[in-house]
Amino acid sequence: MHTQLLGWILSLIACDGAGPVEDRNLAEGLTVFEARNGVLTVAFRRGSDIVFLEALRGNRAPAEVVAADPQAPAYEVDARAKDAEGMVFYSRKGGDEWVDPEWEADAERAWTQTPGAQGNRSSFELLAEASGALRDGLGDGAHQDVGPELEALISFGRRAVHIYDEELDRARGRQRDPSSAIVDDGSGRAIVDFGSKEGPEDGEVYFGEQGYYYIAVHEAGIDATLGIGRHSATAKYRWANNAWLFFHENCNHGRCATVMGRYCLLQYYEPIVDFHVPWTNQSCSTPYSLTSDGGGHNCHDDTRLQLNNFVYARYRPRTGFWCNGADDASDISHWTLGDESGAPDCNGRSAKGYHHPSMCLWNHNRSCPDSWRNDRECDCGCTFSDGTAADPDCA
Repeated sequence: MHTQLLGWILSLIACDGAGPVEDRNLAEGLTVFEARNGVLTVAFRRGSDIVFLEALRGNRAPAEVVAADPQAPAYEVDARAKDAEGMVFYSRKGGDEWVDPEWEADAERAWTQTPGAQGNRSSFELLAEASGALRDGLGDGAHQDVGPELEALISFGRRAVHIYDEELDRARGRQRDPSSAIVDDGSGRAIVDFGSKEGPEDGEVYFGEQGYYYIAVHEAGIDATLGIGRHSATAKYRWANNAWLFFHENCNHGRCATVMGRYCLLQYYEPIVDFHVPWTNQSCSTPYSLTSDGGGHNCHDDTRLQLNNFVYARYRPRTGFWCNGADDASDISHWTLGDESGAPDCNGRSAKGYHHPSMCLWNHNRSCPDSWRNDRECDCGCTFSDGTAADPDCA
């Protein structure tokens, strides 16, 4: 009901993305539409600018996670922010499933559709203001009813502008660094232009209509393991046009990505299939298991599946590969259990990266050219010129 209510409100006040704010019937500052039973839906207006914020409570976080990590949230909360035109510019998924499945389609639209020409730093600024108003603008009863949802929105709101600025600075830095420069793929897609003669004025940054995409792994130590055990989650970024950002983070049953330190990232030219990365953002569907054994999966399995989604632009079986719950040599928990330690790596190695030892990108069952070795695609069923079937890309 909450999603339909907000959709109706958006259709009344922002369907054309224009018009005087007086016609939008929203008071200056905070407007609360719903704040009860794990549902928080609000709007915040400053002059002619408006943002809509939503948070939905999902399942309780796994008991093992809460017991081991006091900083983990007690519930798996989904949250998001929309601008006045109804475009999502921030989203968060707490667990394996979206609380409201419609949010997946809305996130995909933000990831793939061309947004307005202007940058949206002002939306992140307004989100930060809204989070402050939320802290002070809800009564004690609402705090009790929607405490976890309130914390989800406030937590990101405190960091929203910093994340926008930091990521934009990093993008500029990657352009200046010849070893990691942002380049297009020769087809004109995903062009990133930092003040060239054909682009904006000097000092501005322009991302093509298709956009510039990357995914980052964030991780932190788990208190009860004295830091030996780690929690990981992913954050996904899409820049478009004049620095318009859509940002999504996963929590993978515990702390959400950007409350932890960044460990590694993959840029948009890493994916195998296409520079314009489709929206694929899966989590395992097997039960939770801190050690990734006994038929369950842990946060690192979700992280590796999400990295694999990004690189190969494919949906994977949510009960297979890392999600299978078997005691595999490639499991990541900690070395005392005979598993890999740390967090997943942003590379294609099977030990800790986004490639699973039993995962084939292609199945051939025939002779294959040697050029298919070391091309970053795992070819199974090949017979190469030396008579073997070994493809280093499957290692």
